[in-house]
Amino acid sequence: SVTVRIANDEGAALPVRVHQAVSPNGDGINDFLMIEGVRDYPENKVTIFDKSGKVMAEIEEYDNRNNVFPGGRTVRDGTYYYYL
Repeated sequence: SVTVRIANDEGAALPVRVHQAVSPNGDGINDFLMIEGVRDYPENKVTIFDKSGKVMAEIEEYDNRNNVFPGGRTVRDGTYYYYL
């Protein structure tokens, strides 16, 4: 277990921003989980899990291009959680 704390001026934008909406319907809008700034942390790992805690995906080196969620995979409508 590792704890990471980000120290920044109050009100400053965080270096990583996760877009909360995903609608993988092929229209080019929110088709995958977009994580701004993730390329600055190439050795990352994103874990996606459902409301019951079941792991849906573990994606190493998430990059908003080749390694994304859902990555062409069909998932049901619902609320999902992530750990980055």
